[in-house]
Amino acid sequence: MEELHDHQKKDLEPYIGNGQLQVQEISEVQLIEIIKIRMEKPGLSEQDCSAFYQAQYLNATLITSDNKLRKFAKTKKLDVHGHLWVFDQMVFAHTLSPNLATNKLDELCTEINPKLNLPKKECELRKKQWRVR
Repeated sequence: MEELHDHQKKDLEPYIGNGQLQVQEISEVQLIEIIKIRMEKPGLSEQDCSAFYQAQYLNATLITSDNKLRKFAKTKKLDVHGHLWVFDQMVFAHTLSPNLATNKLDELCTEINPKLNLPKKECELRKKQWRVR
């Protein structure tokens, strides 16, 4: 939660309150494990190592568009997907309309995190596929 802006935390509060989103506390023992991961892969940030550890610990899918983290997770046989996969899943499940998904993907790439460098061809392909729905 520390990485989030105040408005993002506020947006998440209802989901935390109703149990749809869980915030995992990290123990000292877990922190040591995260540090070990960082030592093994110094190119990853502390946040990346924490996300990797939690996904591994919870036997969960890691969601990231960070290439270093994605490649490391794959070498460790961890299920990993990126932002585009999340959009695909939400459109497929009708949680997000194709039109809104297109708008949000554009917003993500241009306003929220232009440094994300999502592959332009893949983004355009998604938007084309979503329009068909």
